[in-house]
Amino acid sequence: CYLSIPFALSFTIPTIQEENKISLEILLVFCMIWVSDSAAYFVGSFFGKHKLAPRISENKTIEGFFGGVAGVIITGYIIQNHMNLPIKGNWIIISVIVAIAAPMGDLVESKLKRVFNVKDSSQLIPGHGDRNTVAESNQIVAPADGKVVIIRKEFEKEYLKKECIQVSIFMSPLNVHVNRYPLSGKVVYTQYHPGKYLFAWLPKSSELNERTSVVVKHENGQEILFRQIAGALARRIVLYSKINDSAEVGEDYGFIKFGSRVDIFLPLGTKILAKVGDEPVGGETIIAELNKN
Repeated sequence: CYLSIPFALSFTIPTIQEENKISLEILLVFCMIWVSDSAAYFVGSFFGKHKLAPRISENKTIEGFFGGVAGVIITGYIIQNHMNLPIKGNWIIISVIVAIAAPMGDLVESKLKRVFNVKDSSQLIPGHGDRNTVAESNQIVAPADGKVVIIRKEFEKEYLKKECIQVSIFMSPLNVHVNRYPLSGKVVYTQYHPGKYLFAWLPKSSELNERTSVVVKHENGQEILFRQIAGALARRIVLYSKINDSAEVGEDYGFIKFGSRVDIFLPLGTKILAKVGDEPVGGETIIAELNKN
């Protein structure tokens, strides 16, 4: 919804007429929601010190809330007074409503996830939220939807500190951005790294961009590192994993908003089943098999 509705409505802009101007008005409301979310994130990241609702959402701050409110109201003022668009209504008042409703909606969603003990709100809707993960214990499942862009030997120097086989999956803005455990085991390492926002398909983004790293120890003792990497559009990474968590293959461990990448570092000798250009389904497609020995 967050992407598909505005994307579809954007095609009506060049031919806006009196009878279909509602499309533009809906699109503008979605733009306000984007502004609210983005402004709240950036203000909260740089200036946030006071938690807004720590029992519901640990990351939201009072400073971020007011940053989002200010951003949306400024947007409403610009729409109302500086954009010659065929729309009606007081967009400053609409912006105030959106500024309050958007973060409150996020808090309600977070509260529902806590009440029902789910990480992905789509799991609250019957028939949604789950992938059919069928894999042997030594098989590696794609951690994300997208396109395989890199398969190569690479020295992993953050944790494993050895030569590995790197498999990278790029997620375009149109892909599902939920990230899933590629194997079962125990989480033994997690780390967040602030960084730049280079295009995620660039090789150096793996070390320079904002990213998180997670290591799961398999039952055979092998450790597998996988990394969420923010891209030029992605400005928010959410990581659920904590050290000593039990990782279940195909289960959600986080998500990234908009275009981004997931790297997975596998031991030498792993049988790679994927190839560059493949488009795996996260939580379902088998991309590799660990050596059983």
